[in-house]
Amino acid sequence: MFRLAVLRLSYDFLSITSQAKSDFIGARSALSYCHTIFAHILLLKNIFCFYFFISISNIVKIIRQIKNLIKKVKIVSYLNAVLRFLNLKRQVFIKYPILGVLAVLRFFSNHKTDKTKG
Repeated sequence: MFRLAVLRLSYDFLSITSQAKSDFIGARSALSYCHTIFAHILLLKNIFCFYFFISISNIVKIIRQIKNLIKKVKIVSYLNAVLRFLNLKRQVFIKYPILGVLAVLRFFSNHKTDKTKG
């Protein structure tokens, strides 16, 4: 009877350990299955983040270049305004001094409204 109880007890433990072993194998296979599925997703996520970072940095570079270009365009427009003023002054002041003063005042008022619009 004692021997039967020991065999029965060991048999019960064997079923528990074999069940635990199969559960472990099942969990490991499920985990490897998840890794096979999610590894591609994680890889795609990393690739997407890498390209997103590159595109954002390129966009920032383009915005900086546009800002520098706008500054250069403003400088060129100011130089153009100075050249127009000097040309106007040379043309009008020689012939009609009073009309030259009015033309210069009109030039500055027009140029001021152009600056506030842009």
